Amino acid sequence: VSGQKLDAEKLGNIFDPNHFPVHAVDWLSEHPQSGNVFNEFTWGGYILFRLWPEQRVFIDGQTDFYGPGLVEDYLTILSAKDDWESVLETYRIDWVLLPSDSSLVKVLKLNPGWHILYEDETCVILRK
Repeated sequence: VSGQKLDAEKLGNIFDPNHFPVHAVDWLSEHPQSGNVFNEFTWGGYILFRLWPEQRVFIDGQTDFYGPGLVEDYLTILSAKDDWESVLETYRIDWVLLPSDSSLVKVLKLNPGWHILYEDETCVILRK
């Protein structure tokens, strides 16, 4: 209320673009995507903070609300192991927003059915 910045660096409440998809979400604000997204678990709340209600997320920190089934499906897809492609299809995922070094990103970049919409040091947006 007083305008005081309470953090040690006196920067205020900002999200570090090295840890959060700040620039990618800026891009999404200007280039909204239709369809269902598969996102990094730890970024779900940030994405909702910036883009809700227009943009929904696959998962966020409310895992107790979603239940163990969704978390298991999330981990199956993210690891790109076992039957991950059919699980991805079950949720009708059209695009992903994931860390650049994610195993799933590496797999999708090799898949001709997916293409990069946005990429920076922190994250990648790929679309089917």
